[in-house]
Amino acid sequence: MGCTCSVYAIGRRKKKNIPQVTIFVPSLRAPVLTDLQRPLRGLIPKDLADRISSLRNQIVLVAGDTGGSAIAELQRALEEYLSLLIGLTEKDHGLQELVEFKWKNLEDERQGTEMQLSLAVESQNATLSVKRRLACEQLSYFGQAHYCLSTCNTDQGYGKKQLLFIKWKYLESKAAAYYYHGLIVDKGSEPSCHISAVCCFFASEELLAESKKVFLSFCLAAPVTRGAPPWGAMNHLSKKIPETASRKSQMYGYLLDVEKDLRILPELPEFQLSLKPDDYELPEMDSGWDHKEWEIPGQMLKEHLIDSEDEMETI
Repeated sequence: MGCTCSVYAIGRRKKKNIPQVTIFVPSLRAPVLTDLQRPLRGLIPKDLADRISSLRNQIVLVAGDTGGSAIAELQRALEEYLSLLIGLTEKDHGLQELVEFKWKNLEDERQGTEMQLSLAVESQNATLSVKRRLACEQLSYFGQAHYCLSTCNTDQGYGKKQLLFIKWKYLESKAAAYYYHGLIVDKGSEPSCHISAVCCFFASEELLAESKKVFLSFCLAAPVTRGAPPWGAMNHLSKKIPETASRKSQMYGYLLDVEKDLRILPELPEFQLSLKPDDYELPEMDSGWDHKEWEIPGQMLKEHLIDSEDEMETI
C-alpha cells in the first residue's frame, strides 16, 4: 500500500499542519446492480435471463449488506451464478460483448500474515520463532501471488502497479525473514552460527535496500501515488535491520576474516502455510444453456418500440 501525509502551512504567523493522505490499495471488488435482461432479451429464454439477473442481484445485496460475512449464503449464490455465467462466455452463443458487468471496490485489504507479523513485532510475548514463521509465511504468500500474476497480461488497468506492489512486499517479507532467522541462528555457540547470522543480516539489509527501489517504481507507476513512511512491522525493521547488520559485522568481524569458507547464506526454513486455499474446479455449465430446450418467443413491435425509447432516454 502506498500512502503518505503532505503538510501545508496555513496563515502568516501561526503554522498549522493539515495532513493530506493519499492511498493506493489493491482492493477486492463486488458486483453492482446491472440490467442484464435488456441486452439478452430475445437472444436467450426469458427464464434464463431472469435467473442470471436475480442471482447477480442477490450477490450484490449479500456482499453489500454483510460485507461478505455471510459466507455460506454468498458461496451458494456464487456457485449457482458461476454455472450460468459460463454460458455467457461460450463463443458458440455469441454473447460475450453484449453484457457489461459493473463492479465496485471493497475497502478491505486481506493481508492476514502481514497484520499478524505487525502485531507480533509489537508484542513482548511473541517469540523470535513465531516472528520468523510469520515472516516466512508472508514471503510464501507474496511469492505465490507474484508468480501467478507475472504470467498474466498486466498492461491494462492497474496490473503493472499491482505486480510492483506484490514484488515490493515480497522483498520486505524476505528481508524480515532473514533478519529473524539471523537472530535465531546467532543464539548458537559455534563460530559457524555467528558467521551464518551475519550473512543473514547482510542479506536482509540488501533485500531491504532493493525493496525501497521497487517501492519507488511502484509509486511512479500509474496511478502515481506518494511515497509512504514505513508502517507496520517495517516501521520497526527498517531501523533494526541496518543497525543489527552493522553491529554484528563489527562484533564478528574477526571471524569473517578467518573463516571465509563459512560465509555462506543459509536457506530459510519452510513452514506449512496456515492460510492454504482449497482446490477449486469450475462447475459444469447450467443445463439452461441447452439450445434444444430453448423456446424464445418473437418480440412484439410495441415492446421493441418501448425498449428503444427507454434506451434513448438513458443516453
